[in-house]
Amino acid sequence: MKDVKFDKVKGTLIDLNQFYTIMPEYEGIDEWQLILRRGESLIDELIVNVSPKKAKKFNEAKFIESLANYIKEKMEISPNVIQVMTPDEISRSLGMETQLKEKRILDLRPKK
Repeated sequence: MKDVKFDKVKGTLIDLNQFYTIMPEYEGIDEWQLILRRGESLIDELIVNVSPKKAKKFNEAKFIESLANYIKEKMEISPNVIQVMTPDEISRSLGMETQLKEKRILDLRPKK
């Protein structure tokens, strides 16, 4: 059981734990990570790192557009950036080999 973690992102109150449900449900994603940070204009940025499942025909632009629409539909928030990563890159970003627990959701915004 996870703790309910509500947080304000881009002025919208969202339950960050919903990402643990919606991301695995999206067909074509092998691994994912969410990063929250403060942008240059002091507005929150939502960055989604994904490693897609191997497919014979893979159109990165269509994949990114489809995933952005899916997240907006499910969470009512749009990611600023969706980065497609290799399995090795996302494994390092998640800390799978070095951390006790995967870093699925990283909040890099300064604490108030």
